[in-house]
Amino acid sequence: MAPRTLLPLALLLGALPVAAQAPPDSAAVLGRFTMGYPFPSPDGAHVAFQADFDGQWQLYTLALDSGRTARLSVSDANDTHPAYAPDGRHLAFVSDAPGNADVYVLDLETGERRALAPHPGKDGHPKWSADGEWIVFNRTFDPDDADGDEDAAILRVRADGTDLEVLSDTERIETFPSFSPDGQAVVFVEWFPNAAGEPARNGELVVVDLATGERTRLTDNDVFDAYPHWGASGRWIYFTPFTRDAAGQPNAAVHRIAPETGAVERVTPSDATPDVRAMPDASERVLYYNNAQGEQVVIVAAPLPPRE
Repeated sequence: MAPRTLLPLALLLGALPVAAQAPPDSAAVLGRFTMGYPFPSPDGAHVAFQADFDGQWQLYTLALDSGRTARLSVSDANDTHPAYAPDGRHLAFVSDAPGNADVYVLDLETGERRALAPHPGKDGHPKWSADGEWIVFNRTFDPDDADGDEDAAILRVRADGTDLEVLSDTERIETFPSFSPDGQAVVFVEWFPNAAGEPARNGELVVVDLATGERTRLTDNDVFDAYPHWGASGRWIYFTPFTRDAAGQPNAAVHRIAPETGAVERVTPSDATPDVRAMPDASERVLYYNNAQGEQVVIVAAPLPPRE
């Protein structure tokens, strides 16, 4: 069945407890449902996220001043991975409406949704360039590789769906891309073998210069570094290393790395959780991230230390 037309920002679900729009003094849980992939709006007034309130992944937005949530997508598919455009009027996301995962753009004013570059493989994790001209994402070309465990490459496409281009395609898996603020480079995760030689078990941050194709490996360790996002200041790339404690329990804490110097600092506590995806706001004063609490996944807002 084709996706249904929606009224933009309709279907209010009620209020959730939220932190004020000013940077919180400490971490504050924004909602106690299965919510993930938070992405703050450019004006800092809303956070887009995916949730399965009714048993299916759909897109929502949370107003930070009132705590009101509004449903952004109404479809028979799973809609995930939301990312605001710099103009705040469009949202890139991933939908499996065609039977596989493709990148779409949603017009928040009209509710129109359109596929950018349909493909029988699997697309994921779209992000916009700061000028709003491009969307970068990862793609698995083999339709039979449903989980993207064999190969994935980094691509970009213009916001109107033209000029599709492969930016990086090695023999390893490449995922979670993010543009630099000046649009001249992309950071992503490349999946290397671990110390035991097992393939695709050690994620490292890699930067590709789009003019020269030069590749720079930012991290080189024995943990899986995931979910990089290049902050608007250009000074920091935020990411999450996944480790295990002495008892074998997973631990994840959000860190940031200075791409010019390689300096790394932790910005959230280390928690026993299977997944932490983080996104700073445009001022890099507040960090939004998802975290597991029992059987739920919640969104947390936490203050960030100064950038300098």
